[in-house]
Amino acid sequence: MLYTRVVKNKAKKHFQSQEVKPPQQVALKSLKDIINFYRLNWTILLLIAVVTTITYANGLGGQFLSADDIPGIVQNPKIRQFGEVVTTLNIVSIYTSVVFIIFNGSPVAFHMGTLVFHILNTYLVLLLAYQLFGKRVALYACLIFCLLPSGSEAVFWIAGMGYVFQAFFSLLCINLYLLFRSTKNWRFLVASTLIYAFALIFLQTPWMLTVPFIIVALDLFVAYPLPCRPNPVSELKARGYYLVYFFSAGAFWAILMKGAFAHRATALVTDYYFNPAESTALLKRAPYTIYKAVELYIFPWRLSFFHEEALTPTVYALMVAATITIISIIAYLLFKKSKYGGLLLVILASILPTLSPVQVAWFMAERYLYLGGAFFAMLVSLLLIKVDHRYSLKNLANYILAVLLIFYSVRLVTRAGDFRTSKTLWLATQKTAPTSYRVYNNLGDVYSSEQDWDMAVASFKESIALAPNYADAIHNLGFTYMLMGDYENAKKYLLESYQKNGRLYQALEKLGQIELKQGNTEKAQEYFEEVRRVNAGFVSP
Repeated sequence: MLYTRVVKNKAKKHFQSQEVKPPQQVALKSLKDIINFYRLNWTILLLIAVVTTITYANGLGGQFLSADDIPGIVQNPKIRQFGEVVTTLNIVSIYTSVVFIIFNGSPVAFHMGTLVFHILNTYLVLLLAYQLFGKRVALYACLIFCLLPSGSEAVFWIAGMGYVFQAFFSLLCINLYLLFRSTKNWRFLVASTLIYAFALIFLQTPWMLTVPFIIVALDLFVAYPLPCRPNPVSELKARGYYLVYFFSAGAFWAILMKGAFAHRATALVTDYYFNPAESTALLKRAPYTIYKAVELYIFPWRLSFFHEEALTPTVYALMVAATITIISIIAYLLFKKSKYGGLLLVILASILPTLSPVQVAWFMAERYLYLGGAFFAMLVSLLLIKVDHRYSLKNLANYILAVLLIFYSVRLVTRAGDFRTSKTLWLATQKTAPTSYRVYNNLGDVYSSEQDWDMAVASFKESIALAPNYADAIHNLGFTYMLMGDYENAKKYLLESYQKNGRLYQALEKLGQIELKQGNTEKAQEYFEEVRRVNAGFVSP
């Protein structure tokens, strides 16, 4: 039974009433209470750990994937230089270097580490939901969150662990802030703001900028709703504390994050061939983002690494209509001072980077939904309890929850299979995103590594057909022809790839190698000299 500070008979009466209590009636008062909360609920903590480990076990044997794992970790020489990595002051990079060095590059170690943090995040969700809604919602919410498929990409994908870390620090900050609000103990506020500043500095991710907005939404519309006729002065005194988070975010935006956003925007152009001139305006892409977020939370069956499906005008119109409906529902619920509206607003706040006026993220990716999954779990839990109140069937909510958790578990097990190898991932993604040029380029890499030249060439050509200016696929097609010994086609596509992307100096290097093999030493040296102009560290053969 979850810990409460009331006597046993009152606790029993509270549990049987199944009421959602306001946070001040169930608030924890001190660090000792928090420790006692977890100590007395060790069976729940154990249950969470066991259930999560069993469900995610199929993903523990997953290999490093071609989706950032191999180029960013396995083939990254800096990861092996711990002293150099420390100078970046980036927690994820330092953690990656430590795990890679200690465990000799074992992907299992990375999967285990991410799983541990996912379990810790579930424990934080337990505490957060308990503060906001009481013990029954807390129990339901933590079980739903730990098995929610929507954000599981962040756990299964090694390179996605940064989103799990971001959620860990975000949930810490939010929990401590709510403890401060309920106890007026300044130590909690100081701890929360210090952890937030620490995360901003050492995680170095724009996703931490969502925390102040989440705190405001929780404070105004869930934990301590505004009165019907609020007094601006008194409300500012009571709620102005969260301004410190905005000051911290603003300072680090000016010092660090602004450059990170600029770097991300540049990377989208140079590495992912995103054209700002042709970018979709916020008002046009917001319906897709919001609709996909709702779809993935409610119906997490059609999961995909890429969400790049072709949209017909009819489908897009339906997305616009659905988005307008969703926003209208949120506005109505907020007007009615419903906690459901507050939680929906928090979920929306958790994916704010996808709604940036300057595009710095994909329209939607499942890893973006990881943190918001905590509040979606609370929303579902509240609805389940409401069902119990409305219908007299005994334990109806428990039965619905059991069915939901079984469905989530099955989906997680099957999704884990997608992340076992690069080939299984891209074949699975091909089914859900058949018009994604990136899928076929990645499949071509897989087939090329297997020396299945025909399938590799076909995959690269399909990628180019979908995106004619995608220089990576053109380069990879040329390299495949080079490995096949078809030097004329190799030179044709390698040269074309460099013309489309001047950063692909690797194409020049390969062109030089081909010329050497054909005995054209002078031409080869010309290519190597050009490589040196782009990459000063290049040493010609």
